[in-house]
Amino acid sequence: MRKPLSVLPTDIFGRAKARGKAEQLEMRVHVFKSSCDLFLMRATPTQKEIDQFAELFAHLSADMPPEVGAPLAERLVTHPSTPTSVVVALRHRGMISAEALIATSHRLPDEFVEGILLNTNGALAARLAARPDLSEATITRLGASVDVGVQMALVLNHKLKLPGALIDALLGAAHRHQPLAAALVLHPAIPLDARLYLAYGREQRDAVIQRALRRQMGASAVGAPREALQQAKLQRLERQMIKRDLAAAVTTCAEILQLPIVTLAPLMRDDESDGMVLVLRAAGLERPAIVRVALSGPQRVAHDYSEIWRIARMADQVEESTAAALLRDITGVPSLAMTQVDDGITTMRRDANALRARIPERRLADQPLRRLFNRKAEG
Repeated sequence: MRKPLSVLPTDIFGRAKARGKAEQLEMRVHVFKSSCDLFLMRATPTQKEIDQFAELFAHLSADMPPEVGAPLAERLVTHPSTPTSVVVALRHRGMISAEALIATSHRLPDEFVEGILLNTNGALAARLAARPDLSEATITRLGASVDVGVQMALVLNHKLKLPGALIDALLGAAHRHQPLAAALVLHPAIPLDARLYLAYGREQRDAVIQRALRRQMGASAVGAPREALQQAKLQRLERQMIKRDLAAAVTTCAEILQLPIVTLAPLMRDDESDGMVLVLRAAGLERPAIVRVALSGPQRVAHDYSEIWRIARMADQVEESTAAALLRDITGVPSLAMTQVDDGITTMRRDANALRARIPERRLADQPLRRLFNRKAEG
């Protein structure tokens, strides 16, 4: 059945209109691409040319398909003269992702940065922290993030000048996050600091100790006589260390030093043994007791003469008061009231079985080596 004649003109007009729109869009796409290419060819366009391009871009990009704008967006955001309004339009119209914008854009719109700073815990904030052109206010806000990944990105970005207050805050957190401490050690603008002790190598550790010794020089090294209870705690501490019951030993050290267990445990587990010596010396153990502990420790220490002598020299060199002061510097924690320590002790005792399971008990090192060392030490 043939359609009524009255329908034909309307149908023909509709198809003609659609064809006209398609041709118009094709022309707009051509003009859009050509305009962008011409702008990108100019290394240093004049301000008038920049303003004209911004106006033309706003007019042409309104109905431009993302697949047309995406290839040009990557080139536009890296051009030093691209107007901020163009970058905003590219982002709003989905022509470039947030990750790509952070990684490649010559400049970031203020509202885009502010959106990231409203939630600094995440991958976008870490990516932003890796940029070399951040303002001090942005650096400070990123540094206040509780996300260690964001803090790490800031510290590893050596092109940024970190504010002094932020550096101090990061150093305060370094004892709890060893990867952060290791990154801080590598930063060229961060001076030698006791709070990075566990992340330092042997030479830097020695420098920290020497600085502590110079600071304590002239101070009286004679302590008050120990009470019977305190002496009993030291004897108990030595037995616990010889048995390799680290959980119990850390608890005893916390009781003696009135410091939180969570700050002492990493030092007691220090692979270099220096941290352990400092804690035991600050707690009150003398050189002979510390040497006995070392001789009963892992074979790599107990059977290494040079390591035993190094531990003995360190125990001789560092007075109890110096070790205690250095311990407070390393942990960044002043001596606490016993009531505050009790909570940590209770927590440690609750987790003691789990910790003991990871640290097998070791018998005393072979007796001939121990007798030989004791004779040399006495002589």
